[in-house]
Amino acid sequence: ERALWGAKNFFEAELLRTLNLTKVSAPLFLSSGTGLSDCSVIKPNVVRFEMADGSFAEIPRALSRWKRIALNSYGITPGNGGICVYMNGIRPTAGNCDETHSHFVDQWDWEVPLLPEERTLETLKAVVRKIYLTLTKTATYIQKEYGIFTPMPEDITFVHTSQLQQEYPDLTPEERETQACLKYGAVFVIGIGATLADGLPHGARNADLDDWSTQTELGPGLNGDILVLWRGQALELSSMSIRVDAKAMAHQLKERNLEKERMALPFTMQVLRNEVPLTIGGGIGISRVAMFLLQKRHIAEVQSSVWPPEMVAKMEAEGIEYL
Repeated sequence: ERALWGAKNFFEAELLRTLNLTKVSAPLFLSSGTGLSDCSVIKPNVVRFEMADGSFAEIPRALSRWKRIALNSYGITPGNGGICVYMNGIRPTAGNCDETHSHFVDQWDWEVPLLPEERTLETLKAVVRKIYLTLTKTATYIQKEYGIFTPMPEDITFVHTSQLQQEYPDLTPEERETQACLKYGAVFVIGIGATLADGLPHGARNADLDDWSTQTELGPGLNGDILVLWRGQALELSSMSIRVDAKAMAHQLKERNLEKERMALPFTMQVLRNEVPLTIGGGIGISRVAMFLLQKRHIAEVQSSVWPPEMVAKMEAEGIEYL
C-alpha cells in the first residue's frame, strides 16, 4: 500500500505541474438527459437512479463533456493551464472483468483550453510527450524508493491506426497494438474511431467527444491512446483527444447517423453554437498506471472492487494478493 500510494501521489503531483493543472472537485453523478454523461452511444449500460424530486441522475463513466463546461465555470482561458479531477466511476457491463478491467474505474481526468490554431497534431503530440515524461519520472522514483524496476523506452513512438492496419491487415486492432508495443515498448496510437481501409474503425469512439475525423499529415484524427508493453501485451494507460469543434462534431454525428439522437441534447447544441471552449483532454487510468509501474499481475492488486467468484478462486490459486 505504501508503494501504491507513493506511485499515485508522485505521478499526480508531476502531472499537475507538467500540464499546469488545477485540481478541482468532481461530481459523482450527473443529471440524466443533459448529454454530459460519458455513456457510450454504443453500449448505453449506465447506473441510473431516481432522486427525491422525481428526476433522474446517472453515474458517468468519465467526465469528458462535463470538463469542457467546467472550464467556463472556472474562467480558465487558453494559456493559463487547465483542470484535473480524481474521477471514480462504475462500468457495470457484464463479463468485462479480467486482469486489466474492473467494474470500478478510477482515473485522473484532465482538460486544457486551446486556441483555434492550436487544434493540431503537433499540439496533441506535445501533450502526449509531457504525460509520458511524467510516467518515466514516476518509474524512476519507484525504482529509487521501492526497488521496483519497470523497463520503458526513453521516448514514446507515434503510430497511426491506418499504418497499423496496413502492416498487420490480418490481425485484430488489439493484436496490432500488441505488435506495436512489442516493437517500440510504448506507443501513442492516433486516429481511433476513424474508418480504415478495411471499412472498420480501429476502435469505438463517441462522435460528440473525440475528434477522430480531422485530416492530418498522418491521416484522420486528433486523438489516441497511450499504450505500453505489459506482460507481453499492450496495456492502455490513457485515452485522450483534441475535442470536437462544431465542424468536426457535425461531420461525425452525420457519419455515425446520430444527428437525431444527439441533437436534442443541450451539450451537443452548446458545442455546435461554439458556447464551450475548444480543448484537449483525456483520462489516465490510476489503477492501470499503478499496476504497470508496480509490476502487478492483476488490477485487483492495486484497487479494491468486487470480483466474480471464479476470478477470486483463480487469484488465490495463483498467489495473487488482491485488495
